[in-house]
Amino acid sequence: MPKLLFARAPCDEREERTMRRLAGARHAPGDWIQRARIVVASWDGLRVPAIAARLVPWAFPPASGWSPDGHRIKAPLDYSRGPERPGYTEVRASPRGLR
Repeated sequence: MPKLLFARAPCDEREERTMRRLAGARHAPGDWIQRARIVVASWDGLRVPAIAARLVPWAFPPASGWSPDGHRIKAPLDYSRGPERPGYTEVRASPRGLR
């Protein structure tokens, strides 16, 4: 049976005002702000999936070269040594050998 998670109701007006102010703060420790946002969203009646969808900071499309599930996309392997260049397949004589 799934558990229903939610924050307890605020004790008084002062606690609610403090949490709502902290949830909108810019100059506070990041973990305090994130926790306050989760608690305030729970007070507003949102459940866990909705809170997660609202507050997940990594909900951006993946960068180029990365798949959506977080794995690196590798280029196909190519074992060739490059295009054949005519005239360069034989060993060349060094200039010092000609002296």
